[in-house]
Amino acid sequence: MVEREGRATERLEIIVDQIDLIDGQLRGKTFREFAADRDVSDLVAYRLHNIGENCHRLGDDVKSRHPDLPWDDIYGMRNIISHDYGRINPARVWSVAVEHLAAIRAMAAAELTLIDSEP
Repeated sequence: MVEREGRATERLEIIVDQIDLIDGQLRGKTFREFAADRDVSDLVAYRLHNIGENCHRLGDDVKSRHPDLPWDDIYGMRNIISHDYGRINPARVWSVAVEHLAAIRAMAAAELTLIDSEP
């Protein structure tokens, strides 16, 4: 399924924005500070949910250009946050936020560049 270009652009922009907001929120924080601040950890989890939802809704054409990304895991994290909130592990949220979002952001930025370069 090839998603309409406008919707893809909107989703990719949301992904970049949410990742940038997470980066700003966590800048200078340690894991201990993150885990102790329930508001911050909840906010990051909420943003990961948004990232997962928008990644899931990207078209297969986008996903096929980035087979290195763990698409099922990205959506799986979204599902845990949405449906099994009590199982959210702050260490896992931290790990995803500081170790894995750069690759997702790079994908979204590359796709936005591709869209912008199309006639």
